[in-house]
Amino acid sequence: MSGIVQGPGPDAVFASQLADGVFEIQKCGNCGTHVFHPRVICTACGSADLKWVAPSGRGTVYARTIIRRKPEKGGDYNVVLVDLDEGVRMMSRVDGIENDEIAAGLKVSATIGEGPDGAPQELGLNPKFTMNNRMGGSSFLSHTLWAAMLLELRLADTVLICYGSNQRTASGKLMTALGLPTYEAPYKPMFPLSSYALAADRHMTQFGTTREQLADV
Repeated sequence: MSGIVQGPGPDAVFASQLADGVFEIQKCGNCGTHVFHPRVICTACGSADLKWVAPSGRGTVYARTIIRRKPEKGGDYNVVLVDLDEGVRMMSRVDGIENDEIAAGLKVSATIGEGPDGAPQELGLNPKFTMNNRMGGSSFLSHTLWAAMLLELRLADTVLICYGSNQRTASGKLMTALGLPTYEAPYKPMFPLSSYALAADRHMTQFGTTREQLADV
């Protein structure tokens, strides 16, 4: 850790620069990789030689979604994922263009579940494989993929996917206690809806998926 630069953390430096109207990202002096979010060491080579540099200001919209709001609440606005030419991806907005037109910038015997760890014991089961993962709204797709792999590899004959939650009662009906990620909060995405909307938009752009096809699922 002796190579780590002392002083304000990279998050604090980034926030201070933004407050002064300066947008910079980090670049590794060892391997030349650009880094975002702010880091203490390079994500590519592990070097602590990170310098703040101004990006070119150019990039490609990777995915976009529109947040619909009543006029009295500020009206509609867009949230986008942008791949900077420097090779990093970040959340942002596209200003000076109608929200519905921003797509023009796009280039074209096991138990698995989320819930009590003791579910097999409670059900009187003795599975060969058990897994408990939590991935938010993507958990159930992950569970299905694991089940399919276990069956395909003949590691299990029957897979039980189960879910249990006392979130509505134990948490005072609070559906989520998570705040917005630091570098996404300024753009006011709807958490977690905007994340899924951006993923769906990218799938539609890359593979030609239509709204009608998604509606059929």
